[in-house]
Amino acid sequence: MKQQIPQLTIALIICATVLYLFGAFDKKEMNFATAYHEGGFKKLGEISEQSAFSDIQILVGSQEIYSGSAEEIIDILQASLNDEGHQITWRKELRVRGKFGVRWTGSENTFELTTDKIDLTATPTAPVDVPDTIKLLTEMSAQLKRNLPTYADQTLRFSATSKDVLHF
Repeated sequence: MKQQIPQLTIALIICATVLYLFGAFDKKEMNFATAYHEGGFKKLGEISEQSAFSDIQILVGSQEIYSGSAEEIIDILQASLNDEGHQITWRKELRVRGKFGVRWTGSENTFELTTDKIDLTATPTAPVDVPDTIKLLTEMSAQLKRNLPTYADQTLRFSATSKDVLHF
């Protein structure tokens, strides 16, 4: 019996050493991202970039006259105010529409989460005021940037590998 205990101890030490050498006790890095949205998911891989985006169009009827990020559209509208005076109101067939969101670029996929939308249509009875539009676009852009960490926390889940992804 006395010889069995040392042999068992030696066997356990050898097994533990082998497991250690093969990395069984290493803490796995949780860097594989999966975006969960609208009841589904998309595997992104290792995230290399997170950015806020906006895509805004100004249309007259069905024809696009300007498009770009919220900042670009704000600059265009501000320049028109500087040229035309400080009070421009659109009254007919003009539409401002677009979306704001977060874009994650991963090693496997890119994912865009739309967090907010804008859709303003000018009519003779419901005009759209340019300074109010600038203010709204500025506020929406600032809110998106403030909430980036929250959107990431709500959307992304991390695992050690793509095989460890939990499917809800």
